[in-house]
Amino acid sequence: MTFRPEEYAKKGEVTLTSALTCFVVFVEDVSESKEKRLEEWKYYHNPNRAPFERMEHVNRPVIYGIDLDESPEDKAAKKMSASATYKLTLRDESENYFYAIEIDKLPFLHSQASNTGTPLPVPLGGKLVLKSGTKVYNGVVCLTASSCEYLGHDENSSLAKQLNAGVVEKYIDVMERQLNT
Repeated sequence: MTFRPEEYAKKGEVTLTSALTCFVVFVEDVSESKEKRLEEWKYYHNPNRAPFERMEHVNRPVIYGIDLDESPEDKAAKKMSASATYKLTLRDESENYFYAIEIDKLPFLHSQASNTGTPLPVPLGGKLVLKSGTKVYNGVVCLTASSCEYLGHDENSSLAKQLNAGVVEKYIDVMERQLNT
């Protein structure tokens, strides 16, 4: 099955009649402003060039204990993952691109063990199966834990290599372009 977004764009609520395999080509946390996400990516890219005092750290909590085995990046990823709502750009096997938004927290996006080496919850290029019966509203796929299955990614696939090479710089560039338009 292929997904042609233009066929779904003006239909209101529709369900997929058969399963659809697609690839995750872009992931963005829509629960934060683009400015804040851009700042986080820039901080991740080069912590030494980040602003000295970031607004999220103005009211610092009292620290009662420190887990020495957990890195600051792991802590930040857990915090981001818990409150995040993700919008995915997907591509089907016929190279049709479309959006999907998570309606319920998806376990593969909110895993405590994200090992992408970036602020992304999963590596780009992973396979996602949209099951028959998945809801589509005006061309946007609505993801729930029961409507999709994440199959992971193949590190050796040309798509995954292409999408993940220089991903931090690419995300910074994309967000800067979005903010300047």
